[in-house]
Amino acid sequence: MRLTKVFLFPAVAFLSLTACSKFLDVKPKGIVIPESVNDYKLMLNSKNMNFSYPLVMLEITDDFYDTYDDLNTSPSANAYFWRAGIDENELTRPVAWGFV
Repeated sequence: MRLTKVFLFPAVAFLSLTACSKFLDVKPKGIVIPESVNDYKLMLNSKNMNFSYPLVMLEITDDFYDTYDDLNTSPSANAYFWRAGIDENELTRPVAWGFV
């Protein structure tokens, strides 16, 4: 029994660490996978990606300044002060996820 444990457990551990390399070679259809520096440049400078981001998220950045008072609870003020309530409707997808 002990001899079986000595050989069985390492064999199972070794077999569980092997992987199927063909699974990683499959390319999904209709999706562009960036592979070069130029692909990443095109992705980061895409108009669709840059203009699909919600404007209220601009107020979370460090280079935005506005004069909201502490009593203002609008989504813009909440984003500016990093408070909860950025989304007007909590039942929909969060604004931070973007429109894409």
